[in-house]
Amino acid sequence: MIIRCLEAQTYPDNCFECIIVDDQSTDGRREYLEGRQSHLQLVKLMNTSNAGKGATKNVGWQHAKGEIVVFLDGDTLPDTDWLSDLARAFESQKYQVISGTRYSINVHPKDNDLSRRIVSLIGISAHDIFVGNVNWQFRMLHAYAELGTHRNPVSRQWELQLREICQSYPESLMSAFSFSGTNVAVRRELLKETGGFRSFPERGQDMDLGIRIWELGARFASIQGANTYHLSESTNVELGFTPIESTAFFHRHPYQEVFLVFLWFLQNLSPNDTSPKESLSELAGAFKKTGRISANWQQKLDQLICTDCRYSKEDLIRYYSELTAIPRELIAAYIDKAVERGLYVVRDGSGAKFDIPLTSRWLREQTPFCEFTLLNVSHVRNQDFLFQKGRLPTTAVSLSCRGVYEISIAPEALDGFELNEILNIPLPCEGAAQSALCFKSCWPPDLLDHADCKVGMIARYPWPRNQAEAIVSYEFSCEIHELGQHSSSENGNKQDLRQYLRPNLGSRNYVKARSILARLRGARSHRYDVAKNIYSWILDNTSFHNGLSREYDITQTGLGTCIDQSRLFVSLCRLAGIPSRERCGALLLRRIGSGDDGDVLEARSFYHSPCSHTWAEFYIEGRGWIPVEFVGWSFGSRGLTALNVVNLESRKKIVTNTGLYDDYYFGTIDPYRIHCSEHANRMPTRAACNNPHSLQVMQRLCEGIRHRLTCTVKFAHRRGFGIS
Repeated sequence: MIIRCLEAQTYPDNCFECIIVDDQSTDGRREYLEGRQSHLQLVKLMNTSNAGKGATKNVGWQHAKGEIVVFLDGDTLPDTDWLSDLARAFESQKYQVISGTRYSINVHPKDNDLSRRIVSLIGISAHDIFVGNVNWQFRMLHAYAELGTHRNPVSRQWELQLREICQSYPESLMSAFSFSGTNVAVRRELLKETGGFRSFPERGQDMDLGIRIWELGARFASIQGANTYHLSESTNVELGFTPIESTAFFHRHPYQEVFLVFLWFLQNLSPNDTSPKESLSELAGAFKKTGRISANWQQKLDQLICTDCRYSKEDLIRYYSELTAIPRELIAAYIDKAVERGLYVVRDGSGAKFDIPLTSRWLREQTPFCEFTLLNVSHVRNQDFLFQKGRLPTTAVSLSCRGVYEISIAPEALDGFELNEILNIPLPCEGAAQSALCFKSCWPPDLLDHADCKVGMIARYPWPRNQAEAIVSYEFSCEIHELGQHSSSENGNKQDLRQYLRPNLGSRNYVKARSILARLRGARSHRYDVAKNIYSWILDNTSFHNGLSREYDITQTGLGTCIDQSRLFVSLCRLAGIPSRERCGALLLRRIGSGDDGDVLEARSFYHSPCSHTWAEFYIEGRGWIPVEFVGWSFGSRGLTALNVVNLESRKKIVTNTGLYDDYYFGTIDPYRIHCSEHANRMPTRAACNNPHSLQVMQRLCEGIRHRLTCTVKFAHRRGFGIS
C-alpha cells in the first residue's frame, strides 16, 4: 500500500528516490519487495541481520543522494500531496526540519492484514486500493482519522501543542520534540553532523535525534498539509517512558525544557490528576517568567530522574580545574554557556546549584572542554608510535616507573569529627604487564603492614589517634610492559576457566543481553571474531556517563562507565561461551613535566580511586588471555560532536585515527598505566569516623577524599609480542 501511495504522489517521481530498508522481516514482505516493479526510483536494501529501528533508518538515509531526507514509517500511509507540501515548505529556507500533519487510523491489534482493514473503511476492492482516484480514497480515509500518531487524547494534544510550539518558538528545544520518523523531513547535512539515530534509547530515538539536531542550531516547523496516516491500535499507550527510560533520556539531554516536557507527560498521563492541564506553551512561558515549577511537581520529577543539584559554580570550577588543568576562566565561561543554553539547575537563595554528572556530560559534548582534554591531557592518546599499523613484534614498549600514590581527606570533611579508619586502599600488583614491583616507603610508617596480598589492597587501616593530617601515601617502583596477545604466560585449564564462564546478569538484563548477542554471533563465527563483534558493538552503541546508579544497567540505557562497558563485554562473551574477566588499574593520563629521569605523569580523582579504571580479557585456546580496552571510545570519532572539537585539523585527525585506536585496544594494552587487583573497582576507598550513622557525614567524607598518583616513567627496553 505504501508503494502505491508513493506512486500516486503529485510531486514529480523523477525528483525523488524511494529507499526501502527491510530489517529481516518474516511476513513475506522481503520476497514481495524483491519482486515488486515500479516506475519510481526504487532502492531496495535488505539488512543481513535484525539491526533495530534506529540502525535501519540510518542505512536508509546514508544511501540517500538528495539534500533533503524524508522519513516515513512502514505502517504509515502518505497522501498524494505529501512530498509536494514538504517541498514547498522548504522553499523559504527558514527551517531545517519540517514535520507534516500526523493522523492515526485505528486497527485491531490482532488484525495482521492491514490492507483488509483499509479496504473495509473505504469500501472498494483490494485490487483498486490506492489505484485510480487516490485523492477520493484519502478523503474517505480521513473521515476515520484522528490527529496524532496514536488514537488517544494524549497523542492528539501532543500533536496540537507541538504545532503551537513550532509556530511560536521554532528555535526552542521543545520544538525539537516534533521530530518523528512517522512524517518528518530534514536536511541531510544535519544527519551527517549528528551521525543519525542511536541504538539507545530504544524508545524516543526520534526525539533524541531531534534534540541533537537542535543543538546544531536548527529551526523546526510543523505545517498544515503533508498528511500521513499511521495505522495504530487504539490501546497503544507507549507515549510514556518507564522510569529507567525517563532517567536515561534526561541524562543524555539534561535541559530545563526536557524537564518541562516530562512534567507535561506526568500531568497528562496521570489517571488521578483532575487538575487543569497546562499546555506546553503555558509551561514554557511560566517557567521563563519565574524560573521555577511547583514544589509538588519538582518533587515528583526529582524522584523520577534522580538529580543531585547541590554544587555551586565555584564548586564546579574548583573540581574541573583540579582534574583537567583547564584554566579557571575557560571553565567559568563554559558553565555560563551551559546555563544560557538551558542546562538543568536548581535555584535557591544563593544562586544556581548544579548536578556534576549532568554538567560534565553537557560540557564534554557541547563545548571545547573535550578538545582541550584530548590535546593537552590525554598523554597516551598523543603517543602516536603506539598506534602505528605494521609495528614489528620486537617493538613492544617497557617502561621503568617510580611512583607515589597519595590519598588525602579534606579538613572540612572531618570538621568536628574524629577519623577512625581508612578502608580499601589499592596497591599495585605483579603480573604479565607489571614486574619488578618494589615498595620503597610509606606514610604512616606502618601503613604497608596492613596490606592484604590476597585482594591486593589495604582493606582496613586503623587511623593513629595522634596523627593530625589525614594523608596516607606509599612510594613504589616497577617495570610496566605493553601487553599483547601472546604476552601472557598464564595458561588456562578447563577447571580454572569455568569460573570465567558464568554471566553476572539479572533476569531482565539477561534477556536483553541474549538479544544483543543474537545480532552479533554468526552461525559459524570463530570465538575470536565473536569477541571482536561484541567489542565493536559496545564501542558503537554505548557511551560514557557516570551519573547513573547500578540499577540503571548499561544494557537498558546504553550509558555507563568503563566498568559498565567492560562488564557488559565480559557478560556477552560468557554468554557466547568465551571465558572472560575484568582487569583494573590506573591510567596515567596527564603529563605534568619531564626531565632527565623521564616524563612525569599524573592521575587524580575524587572519591573513587584512579586504580578502579577497568578493562577486560577474554581467553582463546592457543592464544591465551587477550586484553580488550574501551578507553579508545573517548579518543576517536565516537566521542566527537559538531561542537566539542572546533579545530578542523584536530577533527580530521580524530576521525582518521579512530580505526587505529580500535585495532590497537582489541588485543593490546598500553604501558601507560599502573596495574592493580580487580578488587579496586569493587571496594571503593572510604573513610570512617566516630559518627558512622550519619548519612550526611558519610557523604561528606566520601566527597572529601582526594587521590593522586604521580609516576616518573622512562623507556626501559623493548621486547617482543604478537600484534595481529
